[in-house]
Amino acid sequence: MFFGLADYLTADLTVRVGWRFQYNSAIITTFQWILYHIIAWIDLNASFKKAGTPTVSFFDKSTSPYYMLEGTDGRKTGRDQLEYEAHGGSATDSTHDLKITDANRMKGPELTQSITANTRAYVINKKSMRVPFQRMIMLYLTQGALFLCFKFADMSGTNTGIITSIFSMSLVFTAAWFFCTHGQKLTPFDMLGFAVILGCVIIISVSHPEVGSGMEIDLDNQTLNKVLAVFFALMCGLVFSIQSAEQHWTVVNTPFEPL
Repeated sequence: MFFGLADYLTADLTVRVGWRFQYNSAIITTFQWILYHIIAWIDLNASFKKAGTPTVSFFDKSTSPYYMLEGTDGRKTGRDQLEYEAHGGSATDSTHDLKITDANRMKGPELTQSITANTRAYVINKKSMRVPFQRMIMLYLTQGALFLCFKFADMSGTNTGIITSIFSMSLVFTAAWFFCTHGQKLTPFDMLGFAVILGCVIIISVSHPEVGSGMEIDLDNQTLNKVLAVFFALMCGLVFSIQSAEQHWTVVNTPFEPL
């Protein structure tokens, strides 16, 4: 919710002051990514201390999501991969759930010996290296779609608060994506909800805009601007859906985990 609010505020400021505000957004995003890794490192060492395992440095390859053991699928860090294989997991396929719990997890000396005995090299995890760039692209796509949506909404006299309800089309796009890629089917209630969303989009598209304070309406191209506002609102929903799919891909295919 807070990230969504920040996106809207950033887009609104972009409409008012221009694209130069986007540079600050990129700096903030870089800071957030660095902060994520610092917090993850502190949390990891805290769990190691609790388990009696020696702590690791910030750039330790065995726990870094940007490195993987040679010959593995890159879904786990080197340390987690060794733990996985110690419980009978495959070196090339880490998708099987082996139910590794605190009770059967390798403890400090045992895990340290396993890491020391490992002869496989650590190599760059190319899938993990893609993640920061994917997130940056998603940021600019989101900001661009929001900016254009708000801009054309103001120029057409359409209520900006109402036009954002079209963003909920991301639910439809996301459901379609997971149905096509994972076979996740919809219930009749899901379909009814989607029908209501589509109805809202149609009603907003044919509604007559009312002039509000602070709006700079282009009367000569009012209809065109309204159509563009609806179009970019739909693009916002599509970008949100792509972002959801990207985050799902990251969780499934890389060692990155939510804090």
